Amino acid sequence: MVRVGFVRPVRVWVVAEDVESREVEVDIVISQYIDEPLISDVLAGELEIVLGNVAKGLWRFSWDSPGGLRRSEKRFNHSF
Repeated sequence: MVRVGFVRPVRVWVVAEDVESREVEVDIVISQYIDEPLISDVLAGELEIVLGNVAKGLWRFSWDSPGGLRRSEKRFNHSF
């Protein structure tokens, strides 16, 4: 049995050390088998996220300078 929860709508935004993105309204799905956030290309675009090196957690906002990559925060443990 797969447990999946649907929560909608919610407002999400990215909080970085020195700035926040704009808020975006989205529908979310919570699964007991996924332990990290997965976002679509559409949501990344709406939040103005530009990917750098995904494996290393490097990214930037579209308004950041092209060489100014940010590092993703450490993952936290959670349970549903």
